[in-house]
Amino acid sequence: MAKPPFSLEGYKIPDAAEAEQGRPYDERETNRAWENFLTFGDAKRENALVRGVIEESWQRSIKSGVNAHCKGSSFITSPDDLYELRLKNDDLLGSSAQTFRRVAEVLGDAATMLVITDRNGVVLDVGGDQRTIDAGHDIRLEVGAAWGETVTGTNGIGTALVTGKPVHVHAAEHFSEGIKAWTCVGSPIRSPIDGSIIGIIDFSGPQAIFHRHNVALAVIAANHIELALSEKLRLERIRLLEASISRMPGMGSADGVVILDRFGRVIHHNDMGVGPLAADRAVS
Repeated sequence: MAKPPFSLEGYKIPDAAEAEQGRPYDERETNRAWENFLTFGDAKRENALVRGVIEESWQRSIKSGVNAHCKGSSFITSPDDLYELRLKNDDLLGSSAQTFRRVAEVLGDAATMLVITDRNGVVLDVGGDQRTIDAGHDIRLEVGAAWGETVTGTNGIGTALVTGKPVHVHAAEHFSEGIKAWTCVGSPIRSPIDGSIIGIIDFSGPQAIFHRHNVALAVIAANHIELALSEKLRLERIRLLEASISRMPGMGSADGVVILDRFGRVIHHNDMGVGPLAADRAVS
């Protein structure tokens, strides 16, 4: 029998995500730390507890001028700009589709919405539980909304983008008061070309949905999307190579041939093409 998709059996939560798992979440203490931070600039005043990754994000949020009492995203991308963003991220969206479906199956009836963003935290697509998606409109967690830290403060999407690591932000840990009823887990998706962050996959919902295994699930989902992207690019290179080679028989033996993919990477060259290729590299 095939294993269920995204099985967590034997999976260890990444160190980045569990670095402070030993510190138990206490909503009262976290709220007290948040109030102290806003009043005195010190989250640990009166020995209130808050995770380091959260306090650092609060510091960035306040330096960015984020309104601590806002009710969610304050920036919605225009329809025209969103259309362009989705076209620009077509590879990411296409490679995420199957993962979205499989994660939704794993989550079942859990009140969780799935979110995919671009590299700046703008939401490109959502999926999962429809009731949670509907509730997301109240805080503008919706397609086209910006969820970078400089817009909405500490949250799974924006904080994962800044740290480059999987991050969970639970309830009172959010910087903005209007989203403290939510919990979220964000994990970066990296380009198979250069390893840069090209987006975030995020699971969001009411406080009760949080489970530490959600962090692992988000990381696995991000890895699956990265693998799908790699496979898509591999197939593209094969098709490009086949189409190009089919046109080569008519070329003379003295002709230099260099084949580049759409990212400018060399995927084939013949011996005569080595000279021009080396010269091009010397110029660049």
